[in-house]
Amino acid sequence: MLAAASLLAVPSAAGAFPSGVAAGDVTEDSALLWARAPRAGVVRLIVIDADARVPTGRFRTLRVAAGRTVKIRIRGLAAAHDHIFRFIQGSSVSPEGRFRTAPRLSSTRTVKFVVAGGAVGDARPRLQNGHLPGVDFRIDLGATGAATLAGERRRAGATAPLRAAAGTYYLWNGDGAGSGRDAFLRNTPAALGDHGLFRRFRWGRTVDLLLLDARSFRSDSARPACPNGLDVDPAPTLPDLIRGTSGIPALLQPLAAGCRETIDRSDRVLLGTAQYDALLEALRSSPTGFHVIVSPVPLSQLYVDPYDRAEGFGNERRRLVDALRDPAGGIRNVVLIAGAAGGTMVGDLRLQTLEAGGVVGTGITEIATGAGPAGLIASRPDAAAWRALLTTQPPTGVGLRCASLGSTAYMRVTVDATALTVSLRDARRRLIIDDATGQPCPAVVVPYVAG
Repeated sequence: MLAAASLLAVPSAAGAFPSGVAAGDVTEDSALLWARAPRAGVVRLIVIDADARVPTGRFRTLRVAAGRTVKIRIRGLAAAHDHIFRFIQGSSVSPEGRFRTAPRLSSTRTVKFVVAGGAVGDARPRLQNGHLPGVDFRIDLGATGAATLAGERRRAGATAPLRAAAGTYYLWNGDGAGSGRDAFLRNTPAALGDHGLFRRFRWGRTVDLLLLDARSFRSDSARPACPNGLDVDPAPTLPDLIRGTSGIPALLQPLAAGCRETIDRSDRVLLGTAQYDALLEALRSSPTGFHVIVSPVPLSQLYVDPYDRAEGFGNERRRLVDALRDPAGGIRNVVLIAGAAGGTMVGDLRLQTLEAGGVVGTGITEIATGAGPAGLIASRPDAAAWRALLTTQPPTGVGLRCASLGSTAYMRVTVDATALTVSLRDARRRLIIDDATGQPCPAVVVPYVAG
């Protein structure tokens, strides 16, 4: 134990392990640990259970190939314990990493976590002495755009202190279903499962995390089918009556023939059949109080630039939303958290909003943040008109409960037996300001509903 403690006390050398360390895909008895070694060769790992009655170290020796990626799952850990780890190669010692294992499946303890976008410029929580105090884990919603090996390495290096501070569940949100996903996996403590990067993690009986893979199985974008002058139509799913009165010049042009039909084709998918079925089966069989679906992209209807979101795959989105709103299916206490929103938004997941027949809701809340593929909605030349459409109540607007289209947020989430509560803060750690009211967005409180 003295040897283990002395190794953890050694400061990391300047430039050693420049991408830092990270822990991901944490369960009640295991964690996937990651680093990028200074060079190929032998690397040692030490993991210490900081909450053990007599703290003891686990040692592993690994041989690292030319790519220098170190990735190993450590098993047999104690549930609900804090752990500390380092990698060592010769005289090079990595920074210290931390994670907490999930509680036993029977636990009803309160769970606290933070959520943020994965882009370097996205809002994120402040560290205190390298820690995230009062947090069980973190969720990284990923970054949109081209996912390259060099880009993923830069992102890992730029966010290294945050990655080391807590166990994290990472979503892949970049382009490139082959090389892009490989670049993400080589620089992230995440692992493929039976359905790509769809993964499920339980934190006791309090919360079930269902992480969607919205990149591996998606059909080609419908953008080529929806031209609008020299660009692409900015709102092909918006009903024609609303298009004509929106005040957005591009929407005065008629929609390209076949555009909506392409978006709604039954063979176009975001999740794919196997992942779709696995998600619904997990929801129906889950014994936890709350079920948090975490998606790289929003599932709600927002209408503006829908091609990258679930809305751009209309048939599959409607089937999924219809299944989620069916009480006979036994699915209750679902909350959606999503990335790539083009701002920060809180709203209701609906089967339809502005279409003929009026609103058809689900009672499910979606909280979304992060820059979209085109950045933030507030940077669009027609941003004021979009802000009005998104914040005005139906039947003439989407009726978001909170909308900050010029900023991203990080979320502080608390889940107990009675409610799931989310507060939203910006890059300066201040409460997000609602564009419509000019006031701080209130905390989102979703009460538990008994079956």
